[in-house]
Amino acid sequence: MTLYHYILMSQKEFLENQAIEEILRERAYSYGTQKKKDFWILIQPDFLKDSSFREAIQSTNFYQQQKKDFQDQFSKKDYFVALISVNKEFIKWFELRIGYFENLENKETFKFTSNGISGKFLATSSSKKSPILKDSKQSVHPDVLVKKYKQSLSYFS
Repeated sequence: MTLYHYILMSQKEFLENQAIEEILRERAYSYGTQKKKDFWILIQPDFLKDSSFREAIQSTNFYQQQKKDFQDQFSKKDYFVALISVNKEFIKWFELRIGYFENLENKETFKFTSNGISGKFLATSSSKKSPILKDSKQSVHPDVLVKKYKQSLSYFS
């Protein structure tokens, strides 16, 4: 059994935030030199398909206040990114660098705007191919794709 810690954010915020890019680039470089791997970035993680987990997310202040940032305006589909790690300190450190994250296990009502959701879960598979670590990279928010394509096309104009 493996205990995973995670933060969940909107794809738009996570994928377009330069501070997050810099933090993860530095961490990846550091881990590369140490030949260490204890975090994963999942686009549209499979664990979000669990109905009880989805209901818990939808009940958070983060979801209610920032729905427009991670939903597609036409399909109303939610687009999330999860940063998952077995290293609790790394997730806490990341949270402190980015802002406030609502803890999914803490049922306290919180009125402030948060940057996402944090939590933990226990996975029965210790394999790196655990269903917990599966995602759907084909499911990227349309606004993120449009912005990326606009930027690419500007080079050819």
